[in-house]
Amino acid sequence: MRGRVLRRLPCGVAALLLLWPAAVAAQSGAPDPQTVRIGPFDLKPSFAVTNFGVDDNVFNERLNPRRDFTFIAAPAVEVAIHPGRLRLAYTSGSEFVYFRRYTSERSVNRSFGARADLDLTLLRPFVSVTSGHTSARAN
Repeated sequence: MRGRVLRRLPCGVAALLLLWPAAVAAQSGAPDPQTVRIGPFDLKPSFAVTNFGVDDNVFNERLNPRRDFTFIAAPAVEVAIHPGRLRLAYTSGSEFVYFRRYTSERSVNRSFGARADLDLTLLRPFVSVTSGHTSARAN
């Protein structure tokens, strides 16, 4: 009898550990790793390089298309604050458009935005406003 108990003991302990209720905790509103907290403000910087390569038709011409190397570097930052259930955020960014040969096509584009989110648990209404200033051609 004693041998049977000793053989079943590890199985019983393993079953107890698997079935033991785990402590449940609410989600912490911790920001993601890219966010820097300074006092009550959350700063979320970002940087992207887009459209890296060769543009086969820089001036969108039907005859005699001209090629050039181009890329866009786009730094941005979002500043947010959380007073209670409200989240207020302001975003500012730029796009630096670079062309190697055709310098007349280089430009700096700016964008600004503001957003207010209200967390009502089941409902999350928001208001958003954006503005941009661009001198790049429309694609």
